[in-house]
Order: sequence, then C-alpha cells, then structure tokens
Amino acid sequence: MYSGDPVANSGWICNFKTDQRLMANTGTFQLEKDKPQEIIIAYVVGRGNTSLESINTAKDITKDAIAFYNSNFTEIPVSVKEN
Repeated sequence: MYSGDPVANSGWICNFKTDQRLMANTGTFQLEKDKPQEIIIAYVVGRGNTSLESINTAKDITKDAIAFYNSNFTEIPVSVKEN
C-alpha cells in the first residue's frame, strides 16, 4: 500500500507496472481459549471507467462500509446499483 493519492497526484505513489504483493495485519487483541472472538475485515474494490476513477469509486464504497460498521450493522444495504 502507498500513502499517496493518485487521483490528487500527491504523496507516495507507484508509477510503474510490477507484480505487487500485500501483507496485512491487525492491531492487538486478546484471544482466550474456548472463547469466540469476532474479527471483522472488509476488502473493498471499486471499478470505474479509468484506473483513477476506480480509486474514487473504491473510496466511496469504503465510506459506505465504515458507515455500515459504525451503525453496528443496522443500516443494511438493500439494493444494488446497476452499471
């Protein structure tokens, strides 16, 4: 992941095509034997007509996912936008 914003052309941005790998990790949490623990992860992908438009689409979807989480999953999406 890069800290830049390719839409605004600012920050640390990868400007060349290459095979890229990603490793993600989580913050600290307590795991106890025989006690369930919820871990919630969202992978967000947006598709626009260009690569930069796809980034903006993914950002919009991310805002919706955060709002869904912050509502304690009560604002359930009930429709799909057609392209």
